[in-house]
Amino acid sequence: MKPSSRCIMVLCISTLLILPKKVARACGFYIWPGEYRFWLLQPDLSNQPGLSPYYFSTLAFFPDDQPESAPPHYRQNVQEWIALIGGKTNEQDVDAIIYDTPPNDFLTNLDQLSKTNSFARLLKQPGNKELLNYMKLAKKIELYTANPDPWQENKYSDPNRDKLISEAEARYKSSTNPNLRMRLAYQLVRLYGYDYSYNTAAKWQQKVADEKIDSWIQYAALYDRARSAPEPEKYYLMSRVFDQSNFNRKYCLWGFREVNLKKVLPFTTSEHERTVLYAMKAFRDPGRTLHNIKYIYSREPHYKEIPFLLLREINKAEDWLLTNKVTGFEPATAESWYAEADGDNVKNYKMDQLYARQLYDFVKQLLAERKQQDRPLLQLCAAHLAFIQGMPSVSRQHLEAASRMSNLPAKIKTQIQINDLLLRLEADSSFDKTTEDKLMRLLLAPASQLDVHSPGYMKDQLILYTGKKLIRNGQRAKGLLLLGKTRRALGLLSIDTYKSVYEMMWETATANDYNEMLHLLQKQSKSPFERFVTQGTVATPYDYYDWAKDDPKAKWNINKLMDLKAGWYIRQDSLEKALAVLKQIPDTFWLKYPYDEYVKGNPFYLNINHPRKREKGEEDYDKIQVVAGMIRLKQKAVEDKKNAALHYYKLANAYYNLTWHGKLWILSKPWSSMYDISDYSKDLTVSRFNDAYYGCIRARAY
Repeated sequence: MKPSSRCIMVLCISTLLILPKKVARACGFYIWPGEYRFWLLQPDLSNQPGLSPYYFSTLAFFPDDQPESAPPHYRQNVQEWIALIGGKTNEQDVDAIIYDTPPNDFLTNLDQLSKTNSFARLLKQPGNKELLNYMKLAKKIELYTANPDPWQENKYSDPNRDKLISEAEARYKSSTNPNLRMRLAYQLVRLYGYDYSYNTAAKWQQKVADEKIDSWIQYAALYDRARSAPEPEKYYLMSRVFDQSNFNRKYCLWGFREVNLKKVLPFTTSEHERTVLYAMKAFRDPGRTLHNIKYIYSREPHYKEIPFLLLREINKAEDWLLTNKVTGFEPATAESWYAEADGDNVKNYKMDQLYARQLYDFVKQLLAERKQQDRPLLQLCAAHLAFIQGMPSVSRQHLEAASRMSNLPAKIKTQIQINDLLLRLEADSSFDKTTEDKLMRLLLAPASQLDVHSPGYMKDQLILYTGKKLIRNGQRAKGLLLLGKTRRALGLLSIDTYKSVYEMMWETATANDYNEMLHLLQKQSKSPFERFVTQGTVATPYDYYDWAKDDPKAKWNINKLMDLKAGWYIRQDSLEKALAVLKQIPDTFWLKYPYDEYVKGNPFYLNINHPRKREKGEEDYDKIQVVAGMIRLKQKAVEDKKNAALHYYKLANAYYNLTWHGKLWILSKPWSSMYDISDYSKDLTVSRFNDAYYGCIRARAY
């Protein structure tokens, strides 16, 4: 098995394909919906990191390279404990005991822990005995809740749980410390929840609320009460937690996609509570949700979640309008929702364009009515919607309005820079120095300065978009080298694996483009952009995956580019020019994969019954020898008229062997699939190359 970093994918005999590691290590090649969802409007501009699972797609929570950050109540808990213990410790030590010390370690090794941890030392002091006893109880409850129902019996007798409940109730009755009483009542909410005793859990949650202490525990207790509550009351309680706190907001939303609001609404006591329920339902809708947002706005124009919901809708519109165009992949929701996906892609696209226009009109309404306060964000939303609809002058007006506002957060400034660059790319097909500098300012900026949720993703998306834009504008050399710096996939090959930048070059570049790329790679004095695209390693989609972290990373391969340039000449049937390029490549290049395995046999011999098979004893030719031999045969056919037919016959064999059907197909195209020939008959574009490679036009001519 060859490493995935190698740039040429090839066909094995029969149905077995040589696949990259992602495929080889799994049951098959599959790309999750949304894995290559495309967006350029950063989804965290409303500044709600606790809802990050809902930024990109409702289909999955955290991608492999985006681990969940610590919930905000962790730090609040640490600070509350510092106040309880008297302040003679530090956040690091308190955090280590509460969140990093396993229960058994704390319960059995407290003396050892106290030697290096100030919080543990304070807990051991005689005056803090009640606090220590609570901490021990909390650790025992933590141990229990890690596996409370091992046999999935739901409500069942559990002496261990009953013992913990008895201890917690006894300590609650004996304590006069309001903070400890609140915490003990919270632990009892949890324990009675695991006992499926909802009414008792609700009673203890009310005792937490009765303490009237400003603490994260108030909402944690309400959340745990909600978890054990029967439906539909469960969802009403979850909506209160979601609305009034930052505690586990993403999990409050988790169950709302299938909720029947008609059954939940009777529990509400105010118009605002009803608005929250409609908003939570909208959060879980992967389809078009503007009508719901408008309804929420009509009920409560100042509602705080409208900007977040609006950003989600714009990201959806980007997905539906741009993902396929930029990446070649389907939109994130195509496989799970997209009710209009009935085969009429043109109709769907027009509906998506109309939806983007409706979003833009709604944002203009919000700007005009001034009931939503975040005007820089609204101007940015309008600018971006105008951009994706192809209205650059309108987009520029909104962008300038946002730029003129004062005290802009860093992430808003970053988005302004992104949209400014996008508009310049539309207006400047030459990619002048100003545009180049604006791109590099974003790509080289540290994450702390950008202040967006995933600066790596943002840069990868920007590189992908800019690289493909440069190619469309005729700046193919710069665009292709730039695409070598994005970890976003460039598309799929017919062998069901990712397309590398080298395959992208094979599809796109001309001889002049290869000359320019080689010049930039070998140039001594380079601009910041030229250094960025030519130095360091070539990025691939596998760089996202933990299992590929230790794979060798390859730099640009000059010889590979020369080989691709020679291949371009071969496809043009300019064999003398191809040979001149091939002679500049070291002989050792042909001794390595894939040529050491897939350039086998005599190109001038053909077994028509087994055209891809190398016969036993058949002489091997390398790429230079193949091209040189074809040039000689063409000369002989002219000079040696008597044997011209034989020379042309051998040339016909060679041209046939260079097609999809022959054993030296790799000299014409760097990947091959057994399904290509059926695709040629119905899907592939008619072209000189396809006619020669699949239709054998040149072989027939000889």
